[in-house]
Amino acid sequence: MNLLKNKVFLTLTILTLLTLAVTTIAYAITPFTITGGQVTVTGVFASIEYTNDLTQPQTWSPTLTVATGVPFYSRIRFTKLDYIGTLVITWKLMSGTTMLDTIDQTVIITTVPSDVAPQYFIACIGTTSTPYSWSATSIGIYYITAYGISPP
Repeated sequence: MNLLKNKVFLTLTILTLLTLAVTTIAYAITPFTITGGQVTVTGVFASIEYTNDLTQPQTWSPTLTVATGVPFYSRIRFTKLDYIGTLVITWKLMSGTTMLDTIDQTVIITTVPSDVAPQYFIACIGTTSTPYSWSATSIGIYYITAYGISPP
């Protein structure tokens, strides 16, 4: 009789533990959805231009050919940016997918740029107004990328 009671007790204990385990697993993997706030996407139209002569404003161009070691400069030309305020621009000198140089620049957008009144920002470090000179040490094809974000 004791043997039968022990078997029943053991069976009930195992079933109870299995039930608890399955319930715990079910609660651990219950799917959920959290909805965030509204995201507003606005248009940005801009291009990057280059020059190796800052004294000649008409020399800015979407492409540039220079000899190795000759410094060149970049600027971003905004023709649409639905934003007024501080903007941090991260500039990167790239060769293929390899980043060779990078700088961060903080600018202040005071009016909304347009095709009629574009806004230009020459790559500078931080908040300085000294143009940053890029340079390539070997023959190749290079380009600049610019990533902009408004600080929190």
